[in-house]
Amino acid sequence: MAGILAEVANALHWDLAIPRHRINAKVENGWVTLQGVVERAYQKSCAEADARRVPGVIGVKNEIEVRPAEEPRGPPPYSRPDWGDREPSRAKLRLVIHTCSNEHVARAALLSIGGELAARVAVEAVRYGLPIGSYVARALQDFGERSDLMDWAAAERVTRGADQPILAALYFILERCLRRTAIVAYDECLASGKLKLAA
Repeated sequence: MAGILAEVANALHWDLAIPRHRINAKVENGWVTLQGVVERAYQKSCAEADARRVPGVIGVKNEIEVRPAEEPRGPPPYSRPDWGDREPSRAKLRLVIHTCSNEHVARAALLSIGGELAARVAVEAVRYGLPIGSYVARALQDFGERSDLMDWAAAERVTRGADQPILAALYFILERCLRRTAIVAYDECLASGKLKLAA
């Protein structure tokens, strides 16, 4: 059991989507219990997926709590004009879009996130006949070119205070892309008559 615990700890340590030193694991008869606190639901999912992938693990009991970080209240001690306050966050988002426009980097970043999101992106990539990295790169480029200020502001909020702001932004953008794709596919099914709504 000590070997399984070491493997789980190692998997959690090297997953960039999971904040280090916030999750503890226990192993008993092949069952892994995860405990701790994270800020985002995807971090909880990633930790569980990492533990499940370890050879010898029979099951995972995920007791990780999700508690979003509290937003600081009041103005910062040294306020700058409003247009300047967002520049560091926008710079992070631009960096994500620029860096992940390379399909190899995009694929590696998605694999770092892993979990259900990576599986859903893989399915969409196959549906469009694209390699995973190309799908991710196109989704990010689309966000950069077509998103309105509300989308950018929402993405900025996600990165603010995140342990891994680049991965948090990537997760947000891909989740948004998958939601929009699902809405378009639903509308196309309705229009084509393939999907009938009960009256």
